[in-house]
Amino acid sequence: MKKILQRIAENSLSLSDEAIEGSEFLKSFLKKSCNNPEIFSYYIASEIQKRNWLEYKKTAKYLSTDIQYLKGVGPKRALLLKSRGISKIEDILNVLPNSYRDLSEITSVKDAAAGYTALFKVKFKFFREVYYNRRKVLEAVYYDPTGTIVLKWFNFKLAYLKKYFNEEKEFIVYGKVVFFSGSKEIVHPVIEECSKFHPRIMPVYPAIGSMTGKVTESLTEAVLQKILHENYEYIPANILICRGLEEFAKCYGNLHFPSKKSFSNREKYLKRLIYEEFFFTMLAVSKEKAKKKIMKTEPVKYKGTIIAPFLENLPFELTESQKKVLREIFKDFKDGKILNRLLQGDVGSGKTLVALICALLVIENKGQAALMAPTEILAEQHYKNFQKYDIPIKMALLTGSTGKKTRENTYKQLAEGEIDLIVGTHALIVENVIFKNLKLNIIDEQHKFGVRQRLFLKEKGSAVHTLIMTATPIPRTLTLTLYGDLDVSVIDKLPPGRKPVKTYWFRENMREHFVKKIKIELAKGRQAFFVYPLIEESDKISLKSVTEMEQRLKDEFSPDFSVQVLHGKMKPAEKEEIMKMFANGEADILVSTTVIEVGIDVPNATVIVIENAERFGLSQLHQLRGRVGRGKEQALCFLVSGNKISQEASKRLKVMVSTTDGFKISEADFKIRGSGEIAGTKQSGLSEFKFADLIRDFQILLLAKEDAEKLVEFDPELEKFPALKDKFEKFMGERKNLVSTG
Repeated sequence: MKKILQRIAENSLSLSDEAIEGSEFLKSFLKKSCNNPEIFSYYIASEIQKRNWLEYKKTAKYLSTDIQYLKGVGPKRALLLKSRGISKIEDILNVLPNSYRDLSEITSVKDAAAGYTALFKVKFKFFREVYYNRRKVLEAVYYDPTGTIVLKWFNFKLAYLKKYFNEEKEFIVYGKVVFFSGSKEIVHPVIEECSKFHPRIMPVYPAIGSMTGKVTESLTEAVLQKILHENYEYIPANILICRGLEEFAKCYGNLHFPSKKSFSNREKYLKRLIYEEFFFTMLAVSKEKAKKKIMKTEPVKYKGTIIAPFLENLPFELTESQKKVLREIFKDFKDGKILNRLLQGDVGSGKTLVALICALLVIENKGQAALMAPTEILAEQHYKNFQKYDIPIKMALLTGSTGKKTRENTYKQLAEGEIDLIVGTHALIVENVIFKNLKLNIIDEQHKFGVRQRLFLKEKGSAVHTLIMTATPIPRTLTLTLYGDLDVSVIDKLPPGRKPVKTYWFRENMREHFVKKIKIELAKGRQAFFVYPLIEESDKISLKSVTEMEQRLKDEFSPDFSVQVLHGKMKPAEKEEIMKMFANGEADILVSTTVIEVGIDVPNATVIVIENAERFGLSQLHQLRGRVGRGKEQALCFLVSGNKISQEASKRLKVMVSTTDGFKISEADFKIRGSGEIAGTKQSGLSEFKFADLIRDFQILLLAKEDAEKLVEFDPELEKFPALKDKFEKFMGERKNLVSTG
């Protein structure tokens, strides 16, 4: 059957070939697949896996055994291994060699070049103990017919090494050759008796605590010998053949103990491990997406009773990008599909207005909508912005600072359906919040919430639609994985009249230059943000605190311009008062920590200065820059760094100066930092890849995604592939938060 799969992969098999026509068994698959070669290949692969099920189970049981019971481990070593994530026998296979030694070709001492590793067959001549800088060193001289070589040990046990000081025997010596004091020598060589030597590629394993690499080698060899000839495979055979992937045991065998031929083809075996990690991740995503795809609810129809007059009264027209996104969302509503959509858009692109229009559509259909924001400032900002519009709906705000009487009244009105739209923070997910008919969940800056927090809100209604908004542009690679179960809409155009923020980078010793530029802006009646990463002095980090910088800025800008301070440790009422002053133009400069990262909208603020900019990530710098440029005047962003900063920090600041495109910034951030920290991937399980790299292996990810989607379409519950189902369930058991969008 595998030969038939091979011919399908090579497109050399006609489904009317004799190989099929002569077999009633294969003809039954042909009939089920309606002459579709791809589906036919899945049926064959399924049959192969079912026939191998008992063999698979036997090996799976062995590999899932506690590592303590592997010969050579025991309770003490097991504790050490488990502390490094090696808890089952199978886990030891994933400790790959960090290098290899080529012990396959012997060379002569004469032909060995300094600076290169080489393998020699030599005889012992003599040894001696000498001193270099008062340090005892063991030297032994060996020779072959072409010359002599000195072997040298700085840390040694003479009693152990003496077995290699025998003039009657031949020895194999391996190591890096150096030229010292007129002689060729090797420091700390690999040495063994000729009689015990066999040519090979020798793996070199990292030490695991007190456990040497040699112990890891022997444990791994024991596991591979046990499974090498067993039929243990869970990836469908048609996928293995189509993608040119090796089977499980052969793959690990060649990665740990390669032959000369397989060593030169190591990437082929690594590809299997990389593909497998992506494949299981994309299976999880595809299964979740398929589950959501078949979920249906009552259509949400456009009636125009609220939305039409709302749009007519807007002082501007929606951008084409906003209209396109609304068409996508309205189609989901109209088709009775439960909305599960990620709405991406740069700072100031108008995502919140799109979300409000979606809420109005639900409200027209007698449903309730909730918008959950990560901070009180952002929740209050949304609420106040919505209140500016003349909309005939009942709105309320619910945060941790909401007074007891107001809060209890809000609970009552929500339960009775009197509130149409509730805006809030985590306060929305407490038990007391009960909706009469929650139909739309809007999550703002979703990566700032945990998985369960998002689900709690969704579970407060039946067949609730979910719209996730983010102004943190997410690289396409992450969108495929972290949000692969969601439909994605992008607002990629800013409203007309907005000018890109001009960004400059100054080192601290050039301060007077940008202070002059800021004074020119302030003299025009504009306002400025100054952002600092700390609130108070820290002994550990030499950064200026906000309170200290308040005084410095007063020295630089007073008495001509007024300065106010805002930071996260203030009481809500204090924050509110200061923000009102700044928004009303009663303060020229607002000194702040990153509490202004999201939620503060002051169109008259045309300057933002980000002090100690090297301490911020690209995503946060981009968010902060988005606080200005919200009016029609040209906005400026000054990035101020220390005089000496790291190479990585320098790269980040150069990216910020070169572009205002959030998606380009996110891609650059992704490349600089890797996948572990972007867009909340730590909580998703994506940072747990052992072998795969989302940037380097993007093309393999695309293949795995395609295969996972096709397989789930063919067999949604993986019932036809028992080994795959078993392995996938184990994979998901270890990564409970992998599919995290809710």
